[in-house]
Amino acid sequence: MRLFIAFITAIIGLIIIIIMIAISPINFEEEARICTELMFLGGGGDDCWFDLAIESKNIEACANIADTTIRISCLALINQNPNLCLDPNVRGSDSQNLCFAIAEEESTYCQNIQNGRVRAICISTLAKIFHDEALCATLDKENNQYCIHEVAVSTKDTELCLTMETSQSIDFCLHRVAGRSKDPSVCKLMKNISETCIIHVAIVRRDLALCDTLSAGQQNCRSRVLG
Repeated sequence: MRLFIAFITAIIGLIIIIIMIAISPINFEEEARICTELMFLGGGGDDCWFDLAIESKNIEACANIADTTIRISCLALINQNPNLCLDPNVRGSDSQNLCFAIAEEESTYCQNIQNGRVRAICISTLAKIFHDEALCATLDKENNQYCIHEVAVSTKDTELCLTMETSQSIDFCLHRVAGRSKDPSVCKLMKNISETCIIHVAIVRRDLALCDTLSAGQQNCRSRVLG
């Protein structure tokens, strides 16, 4: 009887592991490669690393974030240890409130931030964590657009990009979503289709065939993909 129970327990454990693998959408190594490419392309490397950390619960992603406060905030969140925000490298009350807001996923800290831009980063980061652009409504017009942009890129939501107020902001949002999603078709949604968008996707995908679809700059694209 004990052997039978042990056998059933082992089978259940194996099934749980298989289910967890099947439902996990994250290939950490591949996503980390994309974040690295985006760092060199100037396409929001820190945002990419932070989002990857949230999705994968992997502190290795946090360690690659260049901004000190966001890096420590990320580590505090993933480690579920808000006390990390007391690190002396988190300087000033605004930075500490930002860190605690992220670490505890609590927006009341954001309201204590005096600097408007830091407050916007705080709200935007929580909006990304919760995948909830409605939080952006608490910000003024300029920062509201910044917040929507951040949520759209984080969630790879092209429809959200298209709700932005200017063609320039829409195109910038779609450009970043294309890079993060490795999807060249997103570039075609831009109001002014940019071949730079296609080049960035080609680099991220390491796809020389995409370079051949360009009307100009094919050699430059190929050299950047190979380089």
